[in-house]
Amino acid sequence: MRNGCTYHGLAVNVAMDLGPFADIDPCGYRGLAVTQVADFGVTRTVEEAGAELAPLLAARLASRPTLMTSPTTTLATNIDGLA
Repeated sequence: MRNGCTYHGLAVNVAMDLGPFADIDPCGYRGLAVTQVADFGVTRTVEEAGAELAPLLAARLASRPTLMTSPTTTLATNIDGLA
C-alpha cells in the first residue's frame, strides 16, 4: 500500500483447478499458498459469490473515504473460478 492505494487486484478463487498457481509466485511471494472458498466447505457459483461479496466490499470501501477520494478511482472486482 502506498499513498492510501493498493496496486494489487482482488481475485476470489471459488472452485477451480489451483494447479497453475504452482508455476507462479502469487503476489511476488515464493511459496505463498493459494486456496479457494470451496476448500472451506463454501458451495457457491461464481455468480453467487460475486453477488454476495460485492456489496460487502463496496460497504467496506465506502466506510474508508480516504481510499476513494479520486474521481478517477474505480473499483473492479474480478471473481475467478469455475462453478
